[in-house]
This record gives sequence, structure tokens and C-alpha cells, in this order.
Amino acid sequence: MTAGRKSVTQRLRKILAGKTFILGIGNRLREDDGVGPYFASLCARRNNLEAFDCGEAPEKYIGKAIRENPDTVLLADAVDFGGEPGDVSLLDVAAIRGKGISTHDISLKLLADYLAKETHTNVAVLAFQPASTRLGRKLSQELKQSAHKLATDLNLSGPTQEGEPCEQQEDNPDR
Repeated sequence: MTAGRKSVTQRLRKILAGKTFILGIGNRLREDDGVGPYFASLCARRNNLEAFDCGEAPEKYIGKAIRENPDTVLLADAVDFGGEPGDVSLLDVAAIRGKGISTHDISLKLLADYLAKETHTNVAVLAFQPASTRLGRKLSQELKQSAHKLATDLNLSGPTQEGEPCEQQEDNPDR
């Protein structure tokens, strides 16, 4: 484990100690952009943890986060932060620029700021450095391995997880 990954893992362990929502954001049809939903699909539901494949519409999960008031909302997404493909970083919401950091219609900063205001909770961005976000390609092995390793290191994976992305959550009343 690299020093950077070890630091991210240690910081995430502290964040995941309370009630946590993981919102996996991304388009599974755009190669590494699908890493957020893939990571969410690896996380087994527990008493203090719920993970959602939000696809490209994380705003549809805001109402659920407001109603259930978790201690932390973790936004997992492909973000170009200048690392090597598969690197992970835990970004401070205040450091996120308004545009250009993600491939989605709603900026991560706008989403994070709104969630923090409405839920009075800690909002963090788990960023995976993509290699490519080309349309029509599957998630690269580098990103698959990175997401799987992080879920395993954090003891988030369920015992029967196959490691394939799940379908988007359909039990959301806000949808």
C-alpha cells in the first residue's frame, strides 16, 4: 500500500465510524467514470452504512440523505486530481472548484455544499483518478482493482460480493 493510499484509508476509517451514506457517482458507460457506482456496489449494507449507485443523478438522493441525517456523506467519483490512474484521494469540499472536476451535470462542489447545508453533516469526496472516460468502454482494470482494494482495506465488501456493478438503487422514494 502506498503512503498516499494508506493515509486515505486511515482517514476514511475515521469517517466511516459513524452513520455513513456513500453516493457512488458516475456513468458506467464512460470507462473509468463508472468507478463511483462500482465502488458503491462493492460496499455491503450495514447498520451504519448505506451505499447507493447514483449514476449521473446524485441529486436524486439528497432527500433521503436529509431525512436520514447521516454523520457523513461520502461522494465517490472519478476526479482528475493529477494523480496516476487508480490513485485515490480524499478531497476537502472547500478545495473543490465549481466546474471541470467531474464529468457530471451537477458539480461536486454544488452538491457537497448543498448536502452540508441541508444535513449539517460532514461531506467528503472520495476521488479516484481515472485513466480515461471515453464513451462505450468498460471500467479499466486499474480502477476496478483500486476500488476493490480500497473496499477490502476498509472491510466494506460483503462476503458474497462478485465485484460487478449493481443496478441503480430503485427503492428511493425521491426518484
